[in-house]
Amino acid sequence: MKGITTILEATLAGTIIVMLFLYFFPQYQSKNEWGDLLLQTTVQDTLNIIDLTGKTYNFATNDNSFEQFMKNMFSSNSAYVWWKDIDNLPSGKDTKVLYFTKAKKATVLDVVYENGQFKVYSFTLYLGYVF
Repeated sequence: MKGITTILEATLAGTIIVMLFLYFFPQYQSKNEWGDLLLQTTVQDTLNIIDLTGKTYNFATNDNSFEQFMKNMFSSNSAYVWWKDIDNLPSGKDTKVLYFTKAKKATVLDVVYENGQFKVYSFTLYLGYVF
């Protein structure tokens, strides 16, 4: 009987020591931001494609061509949502902002000759995930 008591005490003491060790020294957890960086890279690359193809003004003033381009860029089963914001261009058309998203943005400045004068405007593209 004395041996069983000693074994139970040792087991209980060992369990308490392990529990205290795990409490004071929790397991290492690594958290990274790769999802956010991938989203930022994707929105920057998409805006670069729009700018390098010379369609920034076209997409700033025409919602249909912008939507068609974005649908062609991203497959229909992707989880991306997008919208644009045009500043300092009277003929520019903004799209509806989605509030339930986590989005990244990229902005490009462009110059257009309109009505006999040069106008500088900004084209901001937002790309995000639906929550």
